[in-house]
Amino acid sequence: MTEEAPIVTTTSGAVRGTVRSPGLFIWRGIPYAAPPVGPLRFKAPQPVKPWDGVLDTTRFGADAIRSVLGDIKMSVMPESEDCLFLNVWSSGLKGPARPVMVYIHGGAYIDGSGSIPLYNGRHLAQRGDVVVVTINYRLGALGYLYMPSIPSMDSNLGLRDQVFALEWVRDNIAAFGGDPDNVTIFGESAGGNAVTTLLAVPSARGLFARAIAQSPTVTHVWPAELGAAISAEFCAALVAAAAKAKYPTTTTTTASDDVETVLREISAVDIGPFYGSHFRAVAASRPGWSGFSPVVDGTFLPMDPLDATRAGLTADIPLLLGTNRDEAALFYKKNQPCALPVSEAQIEAVFSATASAPRDRVLRAYPTYPSLAARLQFAGDIVFGAATLQLAEARTTTTTTTNTTAKKQQLAAKTYLYRFDYAPLAARILGLGATHGTELPLVFGTTAGAIGKQLYVFSFGRQRALGERMMDAWIGFARTGEPGWAAYEPEKRVTKVWDFVDREVDDLGKDVRTAWGDWRVEGAPAAKL
Repeated sequence: MTEEAPIVTTTSGAVRGTVRSPGLFIWRGIPYAAPPVGPLRFKAPQPVKPWDGVLDTTRFGADAIRSVLGDIKMSVMPESEDCLFLNVWSSGLKGPARPVMVYIHGGAYIDGSGSIPLYNGRHLAQRGDVVVVTINYRLGALGYLYMPSIPSMDSNLGLRDQVFALEWVRDNIAAFGGDPDNVTIFGESAGGNAVTTLLAVPSARGLFARAIAQSPTVTHVWPAELGAAISAEFCAALVAAAAKAKYPTTTTTTASDDVETVLREISAVDIGPFYGSHFRAVAASRPGWSGFSPVVDGTFLPMDPLDATRAGLTADIPLLLGTNRDEAALFYKKNQPCALPVSEAQIEAVFSATASAPRDRVLRAYPTYPSLAARLQFAGDIVFGAATLQLAEARTTTTTTTNTTAKKQQLAAKTYLYRFDYAPLAARILGLGATHGTELPLVFGTTAGAIGKQLYVFSFGRQRALGERMMDAWIGFARTGEPGWAAYEPEKRVTKVWDFVDREVDDLGKDVRTAWGDWRVEGAPAAKL
């Protein structure tokens, strides 16, 4: 190994990285699994074929096939079905083993990648003397279709990719200066959903010691029947489009145009554009749900994560989680369809789609309903806020299980809750407030990056100090399990509020917590809106 070109040996072969500054080593585009192409499409990840010589890992690998969400293109990397790469930032290769922080990106499971500049791991690695890993995983139909009628197709492929990447970390991270026994997973939005779901995946047990879930969509996990129905809707649209391209002069298909044939033969580049339209269709027909999500398949994911936590099966892992004050504002545009249920019609459809929905009780938490402010708060809560509180409650309540060991675990593993209230100037000007994702540039220290500077236009002392406090809390939790504020417990239910002046508030979410209780939206189809 040389200072100019650090070479590390992994279980698959040697990799060469770069040195960006003293005490910062970077490897980009390390393949952690075989390319999921050809016969491996719709299959669980497989080991990468070992290589001879030294593999150059100084450039990011391709992103997964994706669909751009919103107006901002987060990544400029090429897309490919061959996408199972990870990236490593290490503050050193010698000395005591360092804590490892593995980040799982968000993007509604149809967008994003581990190579986005927003997730540059250098600042966390250098500030905290840690090893940071970011990963790519399969998205959309290639990662989250659930087709039990086609036995050759494995389920939860994106989730399986994440577990496979964590296995790679276990087997290799020591060579990069990391401690395989001190791994923290963290993620935001869909990545937060991945974190809370991985808590309930049996094969992920032992692969991480702690977890951080930022704005997690905790309840966006399909029951098997719902997952099969939503996946079938995607496939029907895909087959119809394939038939139209193949038979432009007829409105019928042939026996050869069955779902499996289309899924196997369609180009990965051609399948990606369907992700966005499917996402919008599901948001319209089933307000509060997402077009692609993990599914309770009975094997890889045997139990809904929230139910598993209530049963005491996940709470031995310390968890830090929280949301942003104005989550839904990012998704709302006046007179345009919203991915979240913001309109009064969408909100009423949420209640009508769920048997015995406690409409009046839930809406007591929003006394000005149906004002826009109340509807935006409801939309943020149904996807992010209420379920986050439900998960925190489940981890600190022992009355839901008679298992003595589970009770002890729930009492032993601490839960820390936060809310991010700081609205950067650009977000305030746009009327977004402390909206979805605005904490990310502060957590990663990338406020001066290409994406971060769009939000954090001006850099000044108090803003930098807020970012440093958040980075230190995340690093501290990864190192010791203690972020620096009181745990969420039944006596006080403390929430850390991040702002120019931080504060700890007892039972900050009381109105939402008591109004929602254990209620969650079901996925029965609702009328088109």
